[in-house]
Amino acid sequence: MKLTDSREEAVCHGAGPCVVIAGPGSGKTYTITSRIKYLIEKMNVKPGEILTVTFNKAAAVEMEARFKNSINKSKNNINYNGVRFGTFHGIFFYILKKAYGFNASNIISEEEKFNKIKEYVMEENVETEDMNEFVSSIINEFGIVVSDMININNYYSSTCGRDVFIKIYNRYNDYLCNNNLIDFDDMMMLCYELLTKREDILNMWRRIFKYILVDEFQDINKIQYEIIKLLAAPLNNLFVVGDDDQAIYSFRGARPSIMLNFKEDYKDAKMIRLKENFRCSEKIIDASSKLISKNKKRFPKEIEGVNKEKSFLSIMSFKDVNDECNYITDYIKKMKNDGIELKSLAILYRTNLEPRLLISKLMENNISFMMKDKLPNIYEHFIAKDIISYIKFSLGETKRENFLRIMNKPNRYISRKIINSEEISLFKLKQDNINKSWFVKNIDKLKYNLSILKNLSPKEGISYIRKVIGYDEFIETYAIEKNINKEELISVIEEIEEESKNFKNYDEWFEHIDNYSEELKKIKRNELMDDYVVLGTMHSAKGLEFDKVFIIDAIEGITPYSKASIPEDIEEERRLFYVAMTRAKYVLKILYPEKRYNKNTKVSRFINEIKC
Repeated sequence: MKLTDSREEAVCHGAGPCVVIAGPGSGKTYTITSRIKYLIEKMNVKPGEILTVTFNKAAAVEMEARFKNSINKSKNNINYNGVRFGTFHGIFFYILKKAYGFNASNIISEEEKFNKIKEYVMEENVETEDMNEFVSSIINEFGIVVSDMININNYYSSTCGRDVFIKIYNRYNDYLCNNNLIDFDDMMMLCYELLTKREDILNMWRRIFKYILVDEFQDINKIQYEIIKLLAAPLNNLFVVGDDDQAIYSFRGARPSIMLNFKEDYKDAKMIRLKENFRCSEKIIDASSKLISKNKKRFPKEIEGVNKEKSFLSIMSFKDVNDECNYITDYIKKMKNDGIELKSLAILYRTNLEPRLLISKLMENNISFMMKDKLPNIYEHFIAKDIISYIKFSLGETKRENFLRIMNKPNRYISRKIINSEEISLFKLKQDNINKSWFVKNIDKLKYNLSILKNLSPKEGISYIRKVIGYDEFIETYAIEKNINKEELISVIEEIEEESKNFKNYDEWFEHIDNYSEELKKIKRNELMDDYVVLGTMHSAKGLEFDKVFIIDAIEGITPYSKASIPEDIEEERRLFYVAMTRAKYVLKILYPEKRYNKNTKVSRFINEIKC
């Protein structure tokens, strides 16, 4: 790869701050590694004075490998050894290690962190249907508090009550302190505190790292930026590379406004735009550029395509999700028959909830696939567990755990305090509360419903639980109480119901659930063939490229996501769709179903923006 005019300008930038706008496929890694070589070869900067920061370990390893590969081709006697490549957390921990003597044993594992916070949540008697999801949300909010440098007493949680959140936060941090442990959030916070309170230590690191390069700068958060500014001053040899149009991690605390306002912080900063796209073919560049131009808060860009290969862009509608999935599996089977490598195709979606039917279809057709994200098992969702408990209880599995899941869904006003035995007898419950007419009425009704339920097919049974027993009423109430979009929960139960229609009885359906769950475990263990289709969320596809990309379920409520309500959120959703589109080199297919679980859908506004 050679240097274009814009890349040469970036590489040969002298001292002082510089922001490089690097769009998809613009060769930013090549630009950064070439910049490092230029600093050493032409500006006589010592390798040990150069710090290159990335956002994940894989990117840091790749960057270092690409740099070493480039210097191996250099025919000179220059010493390139000593350039430091690392993640933000890796660099910050290195600084803390030198100051406080930390080592790897001081870092709390993600598993221990999760379990400790889960323990505190349970001790607060927080009611939630999905404890793991609740704990994950708490952990994510802990990260926001740190990355945005928010005083915990001024933070209002969207996951639970403010007092409970603060109590859990403080207990967790006390646990870390008492056990001489730190987590990844602490690495940022402690490093910032160290550098602001100890000027001698700050000046030492400033003398070491005289030139700082930051990759994927659009993903930086507030505290990371503050630390980088501290280290870069007063020379301010800060070379940052990123693309504001690919800022998609605000939920992690990333703030694209930092990149947009870089020249306000550094008045003398040079701005360079890498306008060439070496990846995408012309039609894909034109369509994606048309889409992203609808965003208002961005740097204007003119992207020029270098890839002159023939390109294909199609927008396809299907009668329903089933037809959409059948088209995909047929397409993949044809690829196999034609001897085309499956790895050349990526199927992208907004969240990991979307591909569950597709996964079943791929399994049925013995199509090997690899997922970039945590594998979704719909039968582990609390709604699926509730449905299964209803059916099992009707079939005579009257265990306490089954009854606790169903007794108040919908609300029958049955207290957990009276459910003491491991096996539950509705007759005994009724007799023990015979003087409460409302209680007797509710138990009699439940008993009658269960007697009907046990004789139905799986699909009929799930429909009966929803419409007659009243589970949909519970979902509606639960959604209001937890401030959750009801449609998200309804889509889960509709998918479970849709999947169950192929089974004649409950035994067959339960066997399918076991087999499906086992297959997913095999995928988790990476028991894959040499060739496979790549499945991933739009987020996980960032930084990757494929010959062919399918974007599925391009409908309102999914993309843009239903939770995106304010203009800033919609702009991020548009950026996310843009990222998905620009993973494709030659073939891009955008698919959407006209019906989703027997309900009409509305095509994504992003498709209309591409067309207009």
